[in-house]
Amino acid sequence: MEFNDAPFVPGEDPEDIGSGRVTHLYVGSSAYTGNPMCVRGWNRENGASYSILKGIVNRSICRTCLRRAEKGLPAVVSRFRKTRIFR
Repeated sequence: MEFNDAPFVPGEDPEDIGSGRVTHLYVGSSAYTGNPMCVRGWNRENGASYSILKGIVNRSICRTCLRRAEKGLPAVVSRFRKTRIFR
């Protein structure tokens, strides 16, 4: 998947199930996946890391990720934010 000649990998949170869930975009390729295009892509350890199923697009793509990719904006860096705890 490419926007403005830059490669992106779609990724879904394997534990994020239910309606209203989206696929986020990550900079890079399936061999090397970089940072996500929105803060919600950082889905682990209070926004410090992520765990995704690469290349899967069973859901709609996150609007924020899509807009940032189309505008050619850089990926977002990790920062502290409250993340969901799955049990």
